Order: sequence, then structure tokens, then C-alpha cells
Amino acid sequence: MRVKLQYSVELEEVPAEARPLFSRANAEIKDAGDHMDDIFIAVDSGYNYGNILDSIDQARKNLAEADFRLGDAEAILH
Repeated sequence: MRVKLQYSVELEEVPAEARPLFSRANAEIKDAGDHMDDIFIAVDSGYNYGNILDSIDQARKNLAEADFRLGDAEAILH
């Protein structure tokens, strides 16, 4: 379950608060790329559709998580 948190910081601390969210989003995007590599390997090696579908699902979850983090960072910067 996702929940919203709210707290205040000094204006000059805002970039430091957003930075970990950017790092997390970047890690999720890299993980999604790793799953894409797995998809290409599975397709090239014999069409194991179960593995391909699992990798697609994981890549999409990583991208969704990255989107959440970027949205949070955007909200903080606004």
C-alpha cells in the first residue's frame, strides 16, 4: 500500500531531499534495462514464453516504481 508523507524543510535543503528519489528512479530504470536484456536473451534462445512474460512483468514494475519516484521528486521541486 502506498501512502503519502508530508514534512517541511528549509528551501535550500530541497535539492538534497529530491536527490535520493532521483537515485532510486535511476536504479529502477537500470533494473528495467536488465530485464529487457533478459527478454532479448530469452527470445534469441528459444522462445521460453514464461521467462519472457516474467521479465516483461518485472521490467514494467521497475518502470512504474521509477515513475512514482520521479513524480515524488517533481512534487518536492514544485
